[in-house]
Amino acid sequence: MREYMIKTSAFRLGLSGLLSICLVVGLPLSALGAGTFVDDDGNPHEAAIEAIALAGITDGCNPPTNDRYCPGLLVTRGQMAKFLTRAFDLPPTAIDAFTDDEGSIYEAEINSVSAAGLTAGCAPAQFCPNAPVTREQMAAFLVRALSLPPAMSGNRFTDDDNSMFESEIDSLAEAGITTGCAELKFCPLDLVLRDQMASFLARSLALELGTSQCTTVIGFSQTREWYLGGQFEQVLIDAEWQLLQHSGAAIEFWADPAYEGWLSPIVSPCSAGAPDRLVLTISGESRPIDLWVTHILQAVATARAKYPSAQQIVLQPVVGGPGHTLCMFDGREVRASRNHPIIDDAIAIAVAGADASVMAGASPEVRSCDDFSDSVGHLVDTSEGPIGGTIAQFYLFFGIAS
Repeated sequence: MREYMIKTSAFRLGLSGLLSICLVVGLPLSALGAGTFVDDDGNPHEAAIEAIALAGITDGCNPPTNDRYCPGLLVTRGQMAKFLTRAFDLPPTAIDAFTDDEGSIYEAEINSVSAAGLTAGCAPAQFCPNAPVTREQMAAFLVRALSLPPAMSGNRFTDDDNSMFESEIDSLAEAGITTGCAELKFCPLDLVLRDQMASFLARSLALELGTSQCTTVIGFSQTREWYLGGQFEQVLIDAEWQLLQHSGAAIEFWADPAYEGWLSPIVSPCSAGAPDRLVLTISGESRPIDLWVTHILQAVATARAKYPSAQQIVLQPVVGGPGHTLCMFDGREVRASRNHPIIDDAIAIAVAGADASVMAGASPEVRSCDDFSDSVGHLVDTSEGPIGGTIAQFYLFFGIAS
């Protein structure tokens, strides 16, 4: 089932405004206490399910007791309307938008979603309330609700080229609300399960804040640019992040326990002290992919020895060219754009060969090659903020791939 057309509405909330609200009301998932539902114990999306329950977005699936969430059931379009109405506090309306939802328990929510401009239905005058929601439709609903802008970087996934919602899928990925269903895949026609929907909503509303008490970002000069470039620390909670940066620090340098960069001063230190998560920025001159992997794993081992308190190590690639474009500066290839796709591949290999505490981070790209200020890959001032914000959004919602 496809969305009939795309509508716009001035009612929809902007992402920046929504995040500013959620940063005030969002709670750490660790503070949620005992589980609300009896049927999601051990589910990888359990924390997100608890978050949307606490936020009043779901009551469960079995009234009147509502002690179950039914995480493995499909999300119907009627249920999606209710999720959206509660999540974005959509007002009621007297306008009856569709002819096929009479008697549906979700009719009021369906009309609210229509009035807000989030749907035009599945066909003329029809909403198809009992039809299941596909992943591409879910992307369209959330992008409209959040008023997400078009993605700055290129195509994120290889399997959505024929989707009418490819643009929305890319926007959702750039905002950090989805990381796909598999490596470079989004699975646009797959149906959305209720547990997956909980994670999509929790990320959209920044309900998963506080999962790390102290994250240390380790990297080189470009890292400092996006970290201190105008948006990163504004989006994230300053007291939970700190930067260890050394100019010109390629990944093989961080692999050396005696490297002087390890003694660099910490910028804006975490209030919690010892980090429980590391973000290791991957940069350096060109090399074969197997050597990239070797140096990455050596740096991971060194970082783990330097910070034994870290329970998670995230491998963050440098900022690449738009759509993996090879950018030029004064007749020279920009190192970051040249190496970015290779680094992405090397990170995937390193993660596959490491334990579960090592994960892939955001894979940011500039809007155009003009956003690079030199052949190394440093950013112009106007691109630092957007890149910092893009990376920050990823780490707000970092976790389960979905």
